[in-house]
Amino acid sequence: MGLAALLTAGALCCMSVAARAETTITVVGSSTGAVTGALSGGTNVAGTQNDIGYTGATVVHSKKCLRTQTTACNTDADCPLSDPSNPSSAKEPCTDSPTSTNIAAGKEGFFSFLKTLGCKPPDCACTPGTDCTAIRAIIVSLNVEPPTTIANGPLYTCQFNNPGTTAIPLRNSNTKASDPTGNAIAASAVTGGLPCEGCFCPVGTRSCGPTCECLDDCSGDGEVFGNEVTKAVTIVAGADLSVCPPADANCDGDVLGNEVTIGVNNVANGCPQ
Repeated sequence: MGLAALLTAGALCCMSVAARAETTITVVGSSTGAVTGALSGGTNVAGTQNDIGYTGATVVHSKKCLRTQTTACNTDADCPLSDPSNPSSAKEPCTDSPTSTNIAAGKEGFFSFLKTLGCKPPDCACTPGTDCTAIRAIIVSLNVEPPTTIANGPLYTCQFNNPGTTAIPLRNSNTKASDPTGNAIAASAVTGGLPCEGCFCPVGTRSCGPTCECLDDCSGDGEVFGNEVTKAVTIVAGADLSVCPPADANCDGDVLGNEVTIGVNNVANGCPQ
């Protein structure tokens, strides 16, 4: 499998799982369009991968040589050899990929467009600006043996655009991590939204659609009652999110204890206006 196909498929997909303290990859957008992936709780993490869904937004992208990333290109012929020590090796692929900055120290970042979150080739093929709905970010060391570990903190930044007047929910999924020997490390996902200039939903609400919604307001009547918080608690315990969709504060498909706490505040203080 070539490097381009490997990266689209997910370089960390097939490693054996080793038990570790919880590792989390968080994706958060800013009103400037910068979307940052960050690592927390990581112990001995040498590589990461995650997909970001961005329906409703656009992603800044350009044609670059796959490996060097900073080399602009139009075709493969514009790129250096994939193996500089071998004059007969093929050229690096020229790929249209998301623009990225602030890659974790000592690492290389590889970014590709996806037709759908979590897809596998050949089902990932898409045209940026047309039918792509997600990107895949892989942070690894290809030239360092053994690979160095990644410090907790920013992994990368990509530039998105929110053309609308309300925040756009991002979807962070397919999160993976590995240690320097290739063992997989279980990695959870935390996701924020992509704000727009001047349109922020107040604390205690969420923006997973065109309007701000009061957290834990299961009935949509503008108030939160104890029975609605109880529904949120059942989702934390394993019930389906359909029991009360507004319990999901960050639009990532899960409900955690801190999100229930926000709902409790809305019972006590009323829904933010």
